[in-house]
Amino acid sequence: MAKVKAKKSSTPEVVKNNKRVKNTKVRTENEEIIRRFVIIFIIIVVIVVGVYFLTNILVNKDSSSNTSNETIAGEVNYDILSVGTLLNRPYKEYYVMVYNSEDSEAIYYSSLITNYEKEEDASKIYFCDLANALNSSYSAKGGESNPKAKSIEELKFGKVTLIKVKDGKISKYLEDIEAIKTALQ
Repeated sequence: MAKVKAKKSSTPEVVKNNKRVKNTKVRTENEEIIRRFVIIFIIIVVIVVGVYFLTNILVNKDSSSNTSNETIAGEVNYDILSVGTLLNRPYKEYYVMVYNSEDSEAIYYSSLITNYEKEEDASKIYFCDLANALNSSYSAKGGESNPKAKSIEELKFGKVTLIKVKDGKISKYLEDIEAIKTALQ
């Protein structure tokens, strides 16, 4: 006689009197609810742990690409001002050099300011950049500056301008580079 192999099944079988009988468990409704709850809970825990480790890997990858952990302190430069604050500085008398920092001669204008600041009896001098978006509307279009302006809104500046402010009012308005060099010496 040929031997018949028994198929393996997922439910345990019990052998009684050379007969195989399936041992089926009868679960109550409460046991079934608890079983589903435990399975759902385990799935949620696995998902949360997976997301945690995935996030940790991605964050470490981003921080490893940024090798510089230096903190740069912010600075406020009180020597640079906008046109709107041109007349309200805390000094009784001071100069304001107005020019576009993107101009080809901007380095020369900056050196005039630096050399003037080195003098012992120098008045305070400020720099106003017409390349700044706040100041760009005060740049004269077509070279039409307004040296006789009475208010900030009326001001229009040419290529380079030196303004001497005394007691909150414009006392000198120079646009010629030679006159500016003479005033700053």
